[in-house]
Amino acid sequence: MLCRSAAKLWQLGLRHNFSSFSKLKGSKNYDQYKFNFISSKNVIGLKERFQDNILRLKVYIEEKMRLPEKLKGGRVEKWAGFWKSLSEDYKTVAFETWIESKAKPIKTVLVLSALGILVYAIQTNPDEQSFRNSLILCRNELSLVSDSIRNPKSDSHMQYLLNCYNQGLLHRASCGPFSVIWVDNYHPDCSLYDARCSYLKPRYLTFYERIVDVGIFGKWWNLRKMMIDYDVNPEEWNKQY
Repeated sequence: MLCRSAAKLWQLGLRHNFSSFSKLKGSKNYDQYKFNFISSKNVIGLKERFQDNILRLKVYIEEKMRLPEKLKGGRVEKWAGFWKSLSEDYKTVAFETWIESKAKPIKTVLVLSALGILVYAIQTNPDEQSFRNSLILCRNELSLVSDSIRNPKSDSHMQYLLNCYNQGLLHRASCGPFSVIWVDNYHPDCSLYDARCSYLKPRYLTFYERIVDVGIFGKWWNLRKMMIDYDVNPEEWNKQY
C-alpha cells in the first residue's frame, strides 16, 4: 500500500513537470527549457519532493494506525509494541548488513555462495529410497556383465550391501546437508539380549567404521566410486600373464 501511494505521488509530480514541458514543444525556447529540465537541479528537486511525499505518507499511516485510547495499556498495545520493536530490529540488521556488503563485496559474494551451496545441499539431500534405487540399479548393471570380466571388488561390495539391506541392517542418518548409510548389528525388531542391551550397541567413537556410504547433492558417492571400472577384472590379466 505504501509503495503504491508513493508511486502515485511520483507520477503526479512527473506529470506536472512534463505537462509544462510538452506545451513549449515546437517553440523557440524549447531547447533551452529541455536543457534546464534535464539539469541536475530539477532532478534533485524531484527527489526532494518524492522524499517529502513519502515522509507525509508515513506520518499519515502512523496516525491512522494509532491505537484508540481504550486499547492503550492493555495486551493489544503490548503485542503491537513487541512486533514493532521486532520489525525495527530486523530493519536495523538488514540496513547494517547492506552497508557492510557494499563495503566488502568479496566477502559478500563468498558468504552468499556458501549459503547458496548449503541451501542446495539441503534441498537435494538424498533419502533412503534413493539409496535403495541406486543400489538396485548398480546391481542390475553388474548382472549384465560376464563373471570373467566383472570386477570382484564391485561385485562383493554390492552383494554385501544387498545382504545387509535384506536383513534390515542398513539405516540412514540425515545430517542436514548430507546423509550417511550405516550398518547395524541387528534388525530393529530383534528382541535378543545383545540387540537390546545399551552396552552392546554401536559406540560413537567407532561409528565411522560402520558408515558404508555418504549422500550429498542427490548422489551416493561410494556407490559411484565402487562402480568405476565395474566391467574390468584385474585378476583376468594376472591369469593371462
